[in-house]
Amino acid sequence: VFHIVSLALHALCSVLLFLLLARLFGALVPSVVVALAFALHPVTVEPVAWIGEQKAVLASCFALASILAYVEAARGHGRVWWRLSWIAFLLAVLSKPTVTMLPLLFLVLDAWPLRRLSARTVREKWPFLLVAAVSGAVTLISEQQGGGAPRLSRAELLAWPLRVGYVLVFYLRKLLWPFPLSSAYPQPEPLSLSNPLVAGSLVFVLALTAALIALRRRAPAGLAAWSFFVFALPPTLPPVPYPWAIAFDHYLYLPMAGFAIALGAGASAGWRRLARMPIVARLACLPLLAG
Repeated sequence: VFHIVSLALHALCSVLLFLLLARLFGALVPSVVVALAFALHPVTVEPVAWIGEQKAVLASCFALASILAYVEAARGHGRVWWRLSWIAFLLAVLSKPTVTMLPLLFLVLDAWPLRRLSARTVREKWPFLLVAAVSGAVTLISEQQGGGAPRLSRAELLAWPLRVGYVLVFYLRKLLWPFPLSSAYPQPEPLSLSNPLVAGSLVFVLALTAALIALRRRAPAGLAAWSFFVFALPPTLPPVPYPWAIAFDHYLYLPMAGFAIALGAGASAGWRRLARMPIVARLACLPLLAG
């Protein structure tokens, strides 16, 4: 029964992602293709199959529902959508507090593709930020009282940026080439700049971020997808790591939506160009679009 419920929630997440892409870009076929890619991606197996992480899928469902309602509200379709977005965000946080960064993801969407980022759009997020702040405080207090938040050492604090850089590249590679798969992935040894893998990951993250910022006017989807991905991950990257693992597939479940939005934008633009071509040219280009 638990697995059936998780599978149903995963299907619902895929449908919500399809609706979000269709509302953002107005192209049904590319939205279906991208939503199916999300639904069938191998890294979604762990959160769906692992009963203990059913909460991650449930929280993502509410988060995607909140994003969908937010898009409708941002486009001026009525105040009721603001309330629905806030309620869905509250339910998402109650399901799992790792979705507390959702207000920042709204700001990413305000910048692109909604193109409405301003001081006013920042101020209007205060109900969401209030929920996020309360959730963060409750989580921190419960961790401290439960003994789950040990005192940080100087070495752990200095190693945190290295770990973040390594994990970002590790997760990005998992999205592009999701093999081999595991329920948990060990920390690289040593976790220091003397390790070429750790140093190279940090350099890659900094270089990629700088390149996307430089290209933000010509290719805003890239920066938006990367920002969505980076902002969605911090709650899963505590300064003190688990002793047995540094990364888990279920942490990728919601951050994947950022790349899905960018992919949906590109696929929708390609689909519209394809629709303007003669039928022979369309048939010739279909393999490229599918790839």
